[in-house]
Amino acid sequence: MKKFVFGLLVISSFMMVMSCSDDFVSDTTVSNSGLEIASEVKSLQVTNDFLKSLKSSIDSRSSFSSEIYPDYYGGYYIGFDRKPVFLVVKGFENIAKLDIKKRVNSDYFSIESCSYSYNQLNAIRKVLREKFGDERQEAMIDELGWVGQYIDQQENCIYVMLERCLDSDIAEFKRKVCDSPLIKFKVDSVVVLPNKEEIKKETKSTFGVTELSPGGFINNQNWGDGSAGYRVKYDGVEGFVTAGHVAYASGKEIGFVSGGPRIGLCEYCIIGGSQMVDAAFVSFYSPYKMTTNTAYKKNPLSDDIVILGKNDYVQKEGGTTFWSAGTVTEVGVDKRFAMPDGSFEYNIQNLTVATYKSDTGDSGGIVYSQYLGEIAGIHIAGNGADIHYFLPAGDVNAALGVDMY
Repeated sequence: MKKFVFGLLVISSFMMVMSCSDDFVSDTTVSNSGLEIASEVKSLQVTNDFLKSLKSSIDSRSSFSSEIYPDYYGGYYIGFDRKPVFLVVKGFENIAKLDIKKRVNSDYFSIESCSYSYNQLNAIRKVLREKFGDERQEAMIDELGWVGQYIDQQENCIYVMLERCLDSDIAEFKRKVCDSPLIKFKVDSVVVLPNKEEIKKETKSTFGVTELSPGGFINNQNWGDGSAGYRVKYDGVEGFVTAGHVAYASGKEIGFVSGGPRIGLCEYCIIGGSQMVDAAFVSFYSPYKMTTNTAYKKNPLSDDIVILGKNDYVQKEGGTTFWSAGTVTEVGVDKRFAMPDGSFEYNIQNLTVATYKSDTGDSGGIVYSQYLGEIAGIHIAGNGADIHYFLPAGDVNAALGVDMY
């Protein structure tokens, strides 16, 4: 009941904010009608209740990679009518419909037949991830031009992304990595992070300020700029999360702006490695702290995590493009990234791709549910007009060992 009431309050707040000034709005591609908002809330409740029903024996880092999904389950996406569409292996439709209804206590969903179960797809992805995340395989990965993979939960297949997709390239991949009828191939490229040029912001307004908001602008002196994610605790110490490539390394001091006061210290930073994440924990110096309202739209956030699926609405706030909204286009994407100076490349797994806007300085910013006020993750990077990546909050928290509050 508490969460439902909070959701209603967030919906009311969102509608009021949308009627006010749009000074910080950089883009919106979603409907603001009351009917569509209600549909989105109901859809998110159904899909997240279903996923939570599976998580009694898995951790948050496994939310899209566990092998305990029902054998009938092939994935899900959001349909044009904003209802969840569950893919079900042919022949199991009736059993699946009853089981899903029991798990989510609702019939607000539809069923679509598919050929492969999510467990089958995931077994192949596990083979791919083991090689893609193995630093000893760097030479082979570069030689193949292999830049990532993901399970397409609408097309019911695995896409492997290569820099070249000639017949000879595909044949070489099948010979060296994996040959499966579940795999399709497409052309893609490494995501090159933007240059770390510091954005010259006015510093006078930050003196005397002791509160940082989710999505607010932050600076790593002599390295570059980024944005704050959401507040967490690490072993009881208060702080916030941001992208690992923003903090760059443990021991780096973080401030509001270039030349401004330092507000915290990066305690833990991960960029790639065996965990394949890009995240950091920054502890606060006294008297600094983080609010629960976002920096630019002032939307209230709970300490709940929402998992977004394909075609769900999503909202991002960051220090450069401020507030932006869009839709999710893919989930569970493993992708290769490169530092702007070419010093090294690294892999991140389980990213979500969305159409919101982003630019240099938005990395690490807050990504959240459009209408529920629940946290989805932190922005990592963009790779085109409608290709922007964020790392789910469950992955961030599990990798860093932090707790939201």
